[in-house]
Amino acid sequence: MARFAAGFMPGVRHDGSRWKPSDGLWYVRSGDQLPIKGIICQIRSDWMENCSTFGFPTWSSLLFPCLQCTATQDDWFDPPHTLTPSAFPWALHDAALYEQYVAGCEHWVQLTGTMVAEIKPHLSWDAAARGRALMKDFLHYNLLAGDRLEPSESLRDAALSDDLTFPYPLVCFWRRAAETRSRHRNPLFCAELGISHLYLMNDSLHCMYLGFSPDLLGTVVWHLMACDVWFQRREGRSNDERINRSILLLFGDIVEYYRDVSARDPSKNLTRANCITREMLGSAARPALSLKGMETKCLLPFGVLMLEKYMVYLGDVGSALKAACDAMTEMLTIFPPVDVGVTILPLWNGCMTWHGGTCALRKWGMSPPNQHDINSFI
Repeated sequence: MARFAAGFMPGVRHDGSRWKPSDGLWYVRSGDQLPIKGIICQIRSDWMENCSTFGFPTWSSLLFPCLQCTATQDDWFDPPHTLTPSAFPWALHDAALYEQYVAGCEHWVQLTGTMVAEIKPHLSWDAAARGRALMKDFLHYNLLAGDRLEPSESLRDAALSDDLTFPYPLVCFWRRAAETRSRHRNPLFCAELGISHLYLMNDSLHCMYLGFSPDLLGTVVWHLMACDVWFQRREGRSNDERINRSILLLFGDIVEYYRDVSARDPSKNLTRANCITREMLGSAARPALSLKGMETKCLLPFGVLMLEKYMVYLGDVGSALKAACDAMTEMLTIFPPVDVGVTILPLWNGCMTWHGGTCALRKWGMSPPNQHDINSFI
């Protein structure tokens, strides 16, 4: 990315070594000027990718579940009235705070021959430390057991530390005991390139169709089965048999829905689910309809139809689910796309209708991370 921003082909490999003739075009074009320059505008990824690749704590962290703000496990469900077009309920993290958190975990040491001979026998791969870490304290070097040897400009690969020779580099040890909002420094977040964690975008695919919507549709299906809308609760029939039969009838309703939509508008592009199995529905305690993003999107109006059709059997839970599904389908008219000339008021009203409907579902086990992701998205 640094070479792309500068407008030149890279002159070296990622490890800093020169290209060889065997590298073909990379060797021939090394250092050549590019016809264009480029920058990163957005980084789109799901929450797991943000944790595993970019080094942030997971959503199960008690104090730091969100990489973008100060929400904690205790307060990251937001009452609708505190979210406004001009204010977010929690303080946001900027690039300077990220740098502060990361720098607090880094301990830089200028290696010497004596130091290398002393600490090398006590550097081992440690799963808990997530890398090659010290097995004992070296207080005279300000190093503690568990400090992890990190890749850096001067040591690109921590696995090569056994082969260090004079002149010895300046190296970085990461102190896990001091971790807060980052598990390691990600080299992509670079002031030189102007890239920070703020470039990690909440988008409609990950927030809506792979995040909250599977929870919502899964909850709808399990509530329909709990209320026995397909009349499968009969004497001598086990609970597993009743559920399996209900799923078959559910898929029949889905196929009929696809047929009706295509008949009304043959030009409509429907991404269809090929099947629905019990394994794709999670459980009654943790419902989630596991489909691809666009398959989920195309089934949201179907959820509304099912709730309307069977509302007489569904009680207050059905009403809350209907409000959330109505809000979600309303959001489909806004994201995507948004017309260039759209004003903030209808956009905001649509967001808050959705937000209010989804907040009503907390008591029925909707996922807190997905709910908070929606808040950030709005």
